[in-house]
Amino acid sequence: MSFTSKVKNKWEIILSKADIDLENPSREEIIDLITASLPYKEIESQLTRLAVHLIKPIIYGKTTRSWQTTIKDAVLRIRRYNTRRKAKGVYFSLEDMQKMLFDEWSNILTWTVKESEKKWTISKLKKEVHRNDILEKIKTLKLDKRI
Repeated sequence: MSFTSKVKNKWEIILSKADIDLENPSREEIIDLITASLPYKEIESQLTRLAVHLIKPIIYGKTTRSWQTTIKDAVLRIRRYNTRRKAKGVYFSLEDMQKMLFDEWSNILTWTVKESEKKWTISKLKKEVHRNDILEKIKTLKLDKRI
């Protein structure tokens, strides 16, 4: 996926959540749009971190306290970044976050290979780890819950 299409995808998610008149936006609508774009990068980064640590138990056949701590920390950070303070809602729904993960899947696999110290390859990971299984696990974590 090219850089331009990645940027377009990110802004499509942000714009779909913003309830604004693009022809004639009010000051509040513009502020809401800018505010909605701020947590995107942080949430995307934490989702990638979370996915890597959800994959590790699958490929190693075990889990560690450190991995569990990282998962809990990533969930907490995602919820914190996603919580809208004044509007009493969230910036991104679970479906939006799943789309972010879908778009970042190749980066997630690359990161997992690096963390495995090249014991795994991307092609081997693709055979062992199914993206939909990780997306299902992420659903159970209730990432769209407010803090």
